Amino acid sequence: VFAGAWCRPQNDGPGLRSHTLIDYADALKAEAAAGGSSTTTTAEDLWPLIQIDLDWQAANWQANGCDLWEEIQSDDFFWNRYTQRAALTKGAAFAK
Repeated sequence: VFAGAWCRPQNDGPGLRSHTLIDYADALKAEAAAGGSSTTTTAEDLWPLIQIDLDWQAANWQANGCDLWEEIQSDDFFWNRYTQRAALTKGAAFAK
């Protein structure tokens, strides 16, 4: 049983958040294109939030972070790199 303190920073958050917000923005665009919308929020409203996370990832992708179980720090965790790469790739397409 791990008895240490919670590990910080958890660098998977910006990748997961921006990826999710891009999916939501894409859904809003599709809904608007279909002629209906259940919200006043637009994809353009989400861009500033998405951009903050993408910019952070581009600047900090090599930073130390924690593993999924928040026990070990390293700059080379597959999960963190995967979430950041997926978000940056999706973000590049979304920004066009």
